[in-house]
Amino acid sequence: MTDYIALANAALEKRARAFEQLKAVHEDSTLTTADRAERSERINAEIRSLGTEAENNIRQAEAEVENRSLMERAYRLAGGGQGGTRTEWRNGLLPTAGEWRALLDTTTTGDAAVPTKVAARYRELLVARSSFLRAPGLSIEPFTGGAFVVPQSNGGVGTAGVVGEGKTIPATELILSPLEFRPVKYSERVRATFEFIQDSSVNVENLVASTLIKRVAAAVDSDAFQGAGATATPDPEMLGITNAANSTAVNLATGKKQVTHDHLIAEYAAILAAGGEPTVIWASMDQWPGLVAERAAADGHYLNGAAGADPARAAWGVPILPAPNLGARQVILADAREIMVGLRQDVRLSRSDDVEFNEDITNWKVGYRIAGVKSNDRSAVRLIVAAAA
Repeated sequence: MTDYIALANAALEKRARAFEQLKAVHEDSTLTTADRAERSERINAEIRSLGTEAENNIRQAEAEVENRSLMERAYRLAGGGQGGTRTEWRNGLLPTAGEWRALLDTTTTGDAAVPTKVAARYRELLVARSSFLRAPGLSIEPFTGGAFVVPQSNGGVGTAGVVGEGKTIPATELILSPLEFRPVKYSERVRATFEFIQDSSVNVENLVASTLIKRVAAAVDSDAFQGAGATATPDPEMLGITNAANSTAVNLATGKKQVTHDHLIAEYAAILAAGGEPTVIWASMDQWPGLVAERAAADGHYLNGAAGADPARAAWGVPILPAPNLGARQVILADAREIMVGLRQDVRLSRSDDVEFNEDITNWKVGYRIAGVKSNDRSAVRLIVAAAA
């Protein structure tokens, strides 16, 4: 059996020696700048390669430990170990769904046999695919029960002020009422025959996971930006951030068909004046290219990076994210910390070979339940709409 731990340690020792070589190169005053750069690049490449080699060997070692643990547990459940009886398995062969969960991991998410580490990777993939969920500072709050309840202020009078030592703090009135959002489930199921899976030249599991999560991300983005917010049971809808209850609309004058940095800075100032600080810019696909490729009027240079180089894709440090599911001619500048989304169930990918057992067909399904969207302050979300003509 391959000793992956020994291989990982050997790679790490070589990597440590490479670091010493790199240090010596930087301290060698006899080298020219070009020689130092060439040697540094070569050693850095070796360091990266050895780091990858060590990481791969560590993962192989962890997989072996996990496989041994799985086999030991299966042996005990099958009646071969202390405390196990053959009746715990169907005819001593196939585990129940609950037994599979016990075998795979003692810490799982939801009611599926998905280890928390795997679920975290699904979550990372979903966020990477979603323009809305990728916004810096977005408030995603887990909740239980049938509704995501957000307190909202309906007014009240009073202001904060200076209170002297030993003086009574004045009482003011703040009227709060609950606002409820029902969770919305995003789900899809795909199927494939045994022959298709076996004869495929690519990893079907990874392809299915990536495709399903990408589709969920697109559906979430569409509703999070433009959802009507219907509350009908059993099919509630998300309330989009472009809804008048969540944002302040700014319509550009006739002829202004492209949102510019000048328009953004005016709304940036409006958010600052209300006590917020912008964290994200979402731009529809007809507006995003013009924003990231905008040129200065004086000398014509690109505002977001030189042509031929990777543009900064940001304005005043705020990322400009392309939003394919945002309505045409729309750009949103927002303090995403003021936007709340309720998480009822994190993204979950499940597989079953039992549903169509007779046809030898495998089914996969993805599920994700969230509720919202609620902006705590409409003035912190500025919806800029370019003119149609």
